[in-house]
Amino acid sequence: MTSNLPDSSRDIPVGARNSFRAPAAWIRLGLVIRTSIALCLLTAVTGSAATGIPFAGTNITPGSLFRFHAPLSTHSKMVVTRGGNPSADEAIGAIVLPPGFNPTNRYPVLIISTTSDGDASSIGAMKRYSKAAASSGWVLFAADGPSGKPTRDDLTWRWSMLSTALARVHEEWPASRKWPVACAGFSGGAKWSAYIGSSAMRQGYSLIGVFMGGCNEDAASIAFSYYRPGDRFKQVRFFLSSGTGDTIATPWHHVGVRQSMEKYGFKSVRLETYVGGHQLNEPHVERALQWFGEPATAVPVARTPPKKEPALQKPTDREPVTEEPQDKKPE
Repeated sequence: MTSNLPDSSRDIPVGARNSFRAPAAWIRLGLVIRTSIALCLLTAVTGSAATGIPFAGTNITPGSLFRFHAPLSTHSKMVVTRGGNPSADEAIGAIVLPPGFNPTNRYPVLIISTTSDGDASSIGAMKRYSKAAASSGWVLFAADGPSGKPTRDDLTWRWSMLSTALARVHEEWPASRKWPVACAGFSGGAKWSAYIGSSAMRQGYSLIGVFMGGCNEDAASIAFSYYRPGDRFKQVRFFLSSGTGDTIATPWHHVGVRQSMEKYGFKSVRLETYVGGHQLNEPHVERALQWFGEPATAVPVARTPPKKEPALQKPTDREPVTEEPQDKKPE
């Protein structure tokens, strides 16, 4: 029985079958569809990274300031109440991650300290350092107490809050335990940065630099003398930033600070000036971070050291040195 239905392979001429091509519009449509599917798959794969870096059950977006809570240890709860400070159960930490951050990689950390004037919020001072940190690939970090400025703003309070917040980061990102750190501050915050840096070094952190802007006192030598971070503290790079029109921490103050530090045995002290008054110079911050991150060179041959280190004025309200030393309140 013969079918009346046409046979496609028989009824179409051979030449016509071999020369058949899909219309150009169909080809373009196919390319668009395949490209769209590929983009969707790429978005599905990288979507989690685009939403942020996992931390404590949430995500941190690089470039934005992220605050978190960290519980104080029993010991820290006890020592922070010295000097009439209120009891505290937690520290408030804040972090800003650089672009392309990966917690398994190695990053330098810039720890910010602010003056004791005003609200004494180191977290509040982070914004002024964020551009320099981001452009240099640094993690920006600070910590405060849970209830604002304490009654007695001393090193025990500040280091308890800061070390607790850092420990919380180490729990989330174990690789961060080996990240190098630097400290930075302006005016009274510059002095605090020397004290915080010495405490960090005492606790085993790799301190690679201290930025001290608008600083009219040699806090580094005081920190070395009273908080005993070890001789390696004198090998750390210190960047002094001075405004030509600063009447609070004058250029002559900064020259005196540098001379005092060098006389006391500090090997790498850099003093630079900018046109301006008593205000943070952001280009100097970026320059300091670049310097801190450079490979260390051979330490120059030191001048003949004095037989006895220069005498320093003892902080007036300092308590005896304990496991967590006290200090005076920078002005």
